[in-house]
Amino acid sequence: MNSVLDSLENEEFDLDELISSHSDKSEEDKTSIEEFEKGEVDEFEDYIYEDDEEPIVIPSEEDFEESLIPISIEKEEISINDFAQIVLSEIEKRKLPPTPKNYKIYFEELLVSQTEAFQEELIEILNKENIGESVEDKLKIEDDIHKSLQLTEQILSVTSKAHTNLRIMKNIVYKREQELNSRKTRDVIKLMKFDLNKLDGILDKQSESMKKLYGRSVDVVNKIHDHTEYDRTYGIYNRRHFVINLKNEVEKMKFFGYDSTVALLIPHKTLTPQVISKKIASVILKTISKILKQESRHSDTVAYYGNNIFGFMMSHHNSDEAEVRLKKILYAFRESSLFVAGREVEIKVKIGVAQLDTSKKIETSLLQALEALKIANRDENRTYIISH
Repeated sequence: MNSVLDSLENEEFDLDELISSHSDKSEEDKTSIEEFEKGEVDEFEDYIYEDDEEPIVIPSEEDFEESLIPISIEKEEISINDFAQIVLSEIEKRKLPPTPKNYKIYFEELLVSQTEAFQEELIEILNKENIGESVEDKLKIEDDIHKSLQLTEQILSVTSKAHTNLRIMKNIVYKREQELNSRKTRDVIKLMKFDLNKLDGILDKQSESMKKLYGRSVDVVNKIHDHTEYDRTYGIYNRRHFVINLKNEVEKMKFFGYDSTVALLIPHKTLTPQVISKKIASVILKTISKILKQESRHSDTVAYYGNNIFGFMMSHHNSDEAEVRLKKILYAFRESSLFVAGREVEIKVKIGVAQLDTSKKIETSLLQALEALKIANRDENRTYIISH
C-alpha cells in the first residue's frame, strides 16, 4: 500500500486537467442525458450481444420478493464425502495438520451437528470397521493373567488338601493297626504304613516345589501389574496410564498448539461407604465408570485415579469447551438413577477441573484439579469448580 502511495506522490500530473476531464461532457453524452430525462431512451432492444455474452436479466418485483424469503437453517442431509470436506475445512481453519488423529477428533466433534440419520449411517460403518479391533484387548490379556494366577492358587490349595487327606489316612491306618490281633495282618499294615510314609515324603518335596514356583509366579505377575494400563475392577485405565497419557498430551499441545483439560470426579459424600453400605458404594463407582466410558470420545482418556476418584482428560478442549462437555455428563448421571435393594439411588458427583498448562509440570495441573475438587466437595451449592 505504501509503495502505491509513493508512486502516486512521485508522478507528475495536472490536477485541473484531471478534474476538467471528468466534468466536461461531450456533445454525445449531453444528448444522451437529455434523452434520458425526456424518457426517450430505448429499453435495450437495439443492444447487440457478443456471441459469448449472456443478456442481462432484470428481475421483476415478484422475483425480488421471493429472493427475500428466509433460508431454512434446519440440518441438511449431506453425503459422507461432503462431510469429509467439512472436517478437513475445520482442521485447516484451526491451522492444524490434517493427520489421522486430528481428523478423528474433529470428525467426532462435527458429527454431532449432523442429522440423526446421518449419524446412524456413519456409526454403522464405523462399527463394521472396528470389528475385531476392540480397545479392550489389553484389558482382556491382563484379566487372563490374573485368572491364571487364581487358577495356580486353586491348584496349590487342592494339592494342600490332598496332602492333608494323606496324613489323615496315615492316622487311620495307625489306629486300625492297634485294633488288630493277627500278627500277619499287622505286618501287612506296617508295609502299608511304610509305603504311605514314602509317598508322604515325596508329596512334601513336591508341595515345597509348588510353593516356590507359586511364589515366583506371584513375583512375575506383580511385575506385570506394575506395568499394566487398566484397572480390572472398573474396566478403564489406571492411574499410572492416566498420568503418562497426560504427560504425552502436554507434549502434543506444545507441538500443535491446542488446548486440553483434565477433570477429577468423586461420588458425592452421601454415596461413600461411610454413609451407605460398601456393596451399594461399589455399585455406584462401577456405574460412574460405565457412564464416563459411554460419554467419552476416542480422544478422551478415562481412568480410575484412586481413593474413589476418577480422571477424565478431554483432548482439544479448553476449560470453556470442557465445561459444556461436563454439563452433558452430569445430565447423564442424573438420568441414570440406580435401584439397589428396592431403593432408588441418585448418582451425584463432585468435579474439579483444570486446563493443562504446557509451561508447568503435569503434577501441577493435577494438583489444581484436586484443589478444585476439594472446594466443590465442601460446597453443596456447586457441582464443579474450574481452576484458573
